[in-house]
Amino acid sequence: MKHWLGGLTVVLLAVALLLGCAGTSKMNVFEEPVSDQTGIVIGNVLVESRYFEERPELYRANIDVAVIGEVTENGKKKIHGYWATTDDQGYFFLTNVPIGKYAIKGIRFSTNQGTLLTITNSLRYAGSTYVIDRKETIIFDGSYFPVEPKGRVINMGYNHFVIDQTTRSTGHVDHLQLPRLVNYQVITGEKLNLGPVEEYFIQKYPNSAWVQVLKQAVGKK
Repeated sequence: MKHWLGGLTVVLLAVALLLGCAGTSKMNVFEEPVSDQTGIVIGNVLVESRYFEERPELYRANIDVAVIGEVTENGKKKIHGYWATTDDQGYFFLTNVPIGKYAIKGIRFSTNQGTLLTITNSLRYAGSTYVIDRKETIIFDGSYFPVEPKGRVINMGYNHFVIDQTTRSTGHVDHLQLPRLVNYQVITGEKLNLGPVEEYFIQKYPNSAWVQVLKQAVGKK
């Protein structure tokens, strides 16, 4: 009986986590455009951490990014939620999404200490901030979507999150969204020089039909 109840608890917990993370899952496959009416979301995430005993750590790879968008379909506004995962340089993408206004709802990653950290934003208004979410779930809701499309490109930019000892007590997470990083020194002492996010994907996928779309977004022919 105890064994059966234990199994049921595990199943219910799994279901609860799935419901809490409800959204449209996206595999990290750089799909070609299916039509000229779909868009591409691109961006970068880096997390500076002194969360554990002030030891400086930088996270860029394998960060799950929850992206939420507001699009107009048949004259009605609808919310779409997606998951993406960063590559080893912190870049992420979503191809063939509806064109609209988007935002990063939250991120989730495992620390070097084995702790799963979830950071979310209520996205209720312009001043909404990112916080550590103790529930470790991300609900795709909100009403503030600051990133407008440029043509068919929704560029989320470079998203720099900072967590430290203050975060442990207040839950608050500092966040900066930047178009590029120039001589940008991170917590490990490394200096980053990274151009527009579009350039990264143009170089990484030179034969993709998305390249022309990305070039148009940065004013290239």
